[in-house]
Amino acid sequence: MKRTFVFAVLAVALMLVISACGAPATPPPAPTQAPAQPTAAPAQPTQAPAQPTAAPAQPTQAPASPTTAPASPTSAPSGGTDEWGTVTVKKGDTIKVSFSAALTGDLAQFGLDEQLGAQMAAEKFGSDINGFKIELLSEDDQCSGPGGTTIANKVVANTAIVAHIGFMCSSGEIPGTEILDKAHIVSISPSATAVQVTARGLQTVFRTAFNDAVQGPAVANFAAKELKLTKAAVIHDGSPYGEGLAQAFSDAFKAAGGTVVGDMEAITVGEKDFRATLTKIAANQPDVIYFGGFWPEAAVLVTQKNEVGLDKTVFISSDGTYSPKFIETAKDAAQGQYASFGSAQQGNTYADFVKAYEAKGGKKENIVFSPQTYDAVNVLAEALKKASTVDADGNLVIGRKALADAVRAVKIDGVTGGISFDKNGDRPPESTNVVINQVQGDKWVQVFPPPQPTPSPTSGTSSAMPDLGGKTITVAVENAYPPFNSIDTATGKGVGWDYDALAEICKRINCKPEFKEIAWDGMLAAIAQKQFDMAADGVTITDERAKTVDFSDPYLTVSQVVMIRADETRFATLADAKAMKDLKVGTQKGTTNYDEAVKAWGENNVVGFDQFPEAVNALITKQVDVVVADNSFAKQYLSSNADKIKILADPLVTQYLGFVFPKGSDLVAPINAAIKAMKDDGTLAALEKKWFENQ
Repeated sequence: MKRTFVFAVLAVALMLVISACGAPATPPPAPTQAPAQPTAAPAQPTQAPAQPTAAPAQPTQAPASPTTAPASPTSAPSGGTDEWGTVTVKKGDTIKVSFSAALTGDLAQFGLDEQLGAQMAAEKFGSDINGFKIELLSEDDQCSGPGGTTIANKVVANTAIVAHIGFMCSSGEIPGTEILDKAHIVSISPSATAVQVTARGLQTVFRTAFNDAVQGPAVANFAAKELKLTKAAVIHDGSPYGEGLAQAFSDAFKAAGGTVVGDMEAITVGEKDFRATLTKIAANQPDVIYFGGFWPEAAVLVTQKNEVGLDKTVFISSDGTYSPKFIETAKDAAQGQYASFGSAQQGNTYADFVKAYEAKGGKKENIVFSPQTYDAVNVLAEALKKASTVDADGNLVIGRKALADAVRAVKIDGVTGGISFDKNGDRPPESTNVVINQVQGDKWVQVFPPPQPTPSPTSGTSSAMPDLGGKTITVAVENAYPPFNSIDTATGKGVGWDYDALAEICKRINCKPEFKEIAWDGMLAAIAQKQFDMAADGVTITDERAKTVDFSDPYLTVSQVVMIRADETRFATLADAKAMKDLKVGTQKGTTNYDEAVKAWGENNVVGFDQFPEAVNALITKQVDVVVADNSFAKQYLSSNADKIKILADPLVTQYLGFVFPKGSDLVAPINAAIKAMKDDGTLAALEKKWFENQ
């Protein structure tokens, strides 16, 4: 059934100002040679990290080019084989894992926060890796390109190091991991979020942080769908973070129906006069300016835009601008402007993590990326257990490629929610939440998604329906998935099972459904971000999705079926069709139908289409041999194409459908109460007959 999950759940996080992550104003020069090896990390910081008050400073120069790293360890350890080489940890020794972040300077509060998270995880998860312990070797990467290059060279020089946790910022991550990857050293960053980090497809690079490819589209969707803005100008600060965000926003804004006017403009960090750039932009009269960068430049831009005829133009930026310093510096010009804020979700063990963090001397209000760092070490520990063996002499042998493969295969429930990785080393988008904040007075105020009031149940008997007090509930639908939802061509209005069911549900619990159309490939991502209160759209309940969103109780049981051409003679049963491994199988991309088709026939035989009707047309025109679809959908097409298609008797799989909510939504209980009542009194059965049997 529908659908493969795309976004995520609101969580707690503090400033992601390092998510960019720009380099400090005065980065250290690149060394002419690498020092011998990192020093051991202290047991824990002597004091809790200070609360950050501003976004990190920006780079004033480009990162240094990485030096060439050796292709493999300088000496091949004994005791095992691996195409990338192996590392042998002698009996009684420790597993060396390097860690880097900004541990001194302006950004030390962020780095010390990460360091504490790493140390906590090493103690908890790294104490027994097949009888060996993890030892962290800490280094100061200065959140810079030269710093990342320096640390990477030091790590490569020490062939005892198995993996790296870092780098803190994208400016150091990108050149640093180029070096580590050439040496086949696995790295997991907890906070480098630039699109370019994983877009390179390096086989050793992973991150427990989110990808700015998530944040940019979320902001674009807000600008286009909520603010109804249509013409955007885009500016960035030249950093990997800023440029990546700007491109992601631009692409998504155009996909949402907006227009990006003029060229994407790049400004120079540290300058104080951007009037020439803004005057050029003003000629196109955009109704919104998006800026990918940090608060110092944002404050200048938002002030000077008003001087060149752009005073009515909305200004939107992202987490690099989400700082009190922006408000203090821009003063009145900051009022009403927007900034997004990306954060990781909270897993089931987040509260326990906070308690442990405080027990180590940390303060809850100082937590930034320590949860992601904790998860990064946890992931590495799990992978090390699978990628290592103890030889006859009692030594631990770790294959470098085996370790990379094991990290990619990890699936755990972390402090920041469910963790797994795609082929590029990214977590699924649902591990990220993006909110939009607006300057109101002297503070940032979250405006989207709006805070959710807690519904109060109606007093009286236990059987009374909850009363939501007339609350408007935003419901995401595709309007292209009959019989659940579609647009009536005669009236131009939405119709289908979803519309009728939600109308009845809200009648019973005193609410008002407000349907919002959104494409499937962004729908669940938006739900997970709390951009909408819930999603309908015939979504299959799965254990994997339940890790990141909440589901209602099932309202419908459906089957996935196999559609074939009416004149098909090569097979007549599902078993016969599954036995033919050369069949071309059509279905919609990003759905559980696609997943089940791959299980049955293999990914090379499955052709993904953007929408199911395209797959059915491909079947009729003999571009594919069969189509996997939901029974309800298949029956609709059978009714109007009985001379062209038919459905095999046996279902491919049977599944349950439910409404989808952000994690922790207070709407689940009242919606479930209405669903139960509608089951009990026959209303659901009547709706099923209307939309699935009589169509």
